[in-house]
Amino acid sequence: ASSKPQPHSVAHVERAMCTAVERADQLLATSGLDVTDNGTTALLCMLTPERLTATWVGDSRAVLGVRWA
Repeated sequence: ASSKPQPHSVAHVERAMCTAVERADQLLATSGLDVTDNGTTALLCMLTPERLTATWVGDSRAVLGVRWA
């Protein structure tokens, strides 16, 4: 059996979100921007028919609104 997680599995989504945050951090660190006195937050969400997955860095907040018919 393969150990590669299936697309949209919890493990796959978690790995993809962690990779995205790490890559954004690398890009910011090598951007040449002076970020020594700046704060940064990030929020990522993925919605599938089965679940909502969210991850955040820093002081971020997400609000989910639903309109009922």
